[in-house]
Amino acid sequence: MSAPLAPARRPRPRLLGLCSLALTAALAGCGGVPGDGIHDEDTRTLSEFTAIDVSGSIAVVVRVDPALAGEEGDAAVRVSGDQNLLGHVRTDVAGGVLEIGTDAPLSPTMPLLVELGVPYIDDVAVSGSSELKVLGFDSESLAVRSSGSSDILLRGSADSLELASSGSSDIRIELEDSDRVLVSTSGSSDISVCGDARELTIESSGSSDVHAHTLVAQDVEVQSSGSSDIVVCARDSLYAAISGSGDVTYLCNPQSVRSDVSGSGDISPG
Repeated sequence: MSAPLAPARRPRPRLLGLCSLALTAALAGCGGVPGDGIHDEDTRTLSEFTAIDVSGSIAVVVRVDPALAGEEGDAAVRVSGDQNLLGHVRTDVAGGVLEIGTDAPLSPTMPLLVELGVPYIDDVAVSGSSELKVLGFDSESLAVRSSGSSDILLRGSADSLELASSGSSDIRIELEDSDRVLVSTSGSSDISVCGDARELTIESSGSSDVHAHTLVAQDVEVQSSGSSDIVVCARDSLYAAISGSGDVTYLCNPQSVRSDVSGSGDISPG
């Protein structure tokens, strides 16, 4: 007579956990954790911050409203997208900086969107292929750094605005009024600036295109050592130093034009 069959052994919880981790890793290796196609939202409460650091492939909308400073409680952030991916979106505050990113590669079926309102912001850093909008800011100074291939829109007012781009992003800046604007680029971004400013400085060592002809500036200085095409509007004075193959075109009939060209580039009225 044959021996009775041994009862089936249940998988141990530890083994199940390891299998789950292995599956997640495998999915990540094939393009990321897939979204489930179910739209959901998650509202989070965060401590105070005045700077934002965005990484990864996330859409972020920041609305700046000074009236929020009078409200009690911490900042509220809303995250929306595939239900099963929301837990992978990080919104952590450390040292006054809100860090937005993901803890694993993701493959969403719909945009992952982070929306927040703050009373004030003075520093923004973007890396990766994110989409970032900062709307309504009114700051003494705002510093923006981009090192990825993101789409960035900045709309508001700042006494001093500094943009540093080392990637291949599409960047649009809409200023109501500014005392000083500095655009520094060493990548291949497409940068547009419009509005009013007393002083505009452009430093380019890459191949970016800088469209600043709709930014009406009193005094403009351009330092170009790359192959960028730069267009500016100067009312009072323009100084352009070109040591690369880039071209500088100026509008608005400045009273004074000085140039120092040592490369194959050119400076000319538009």
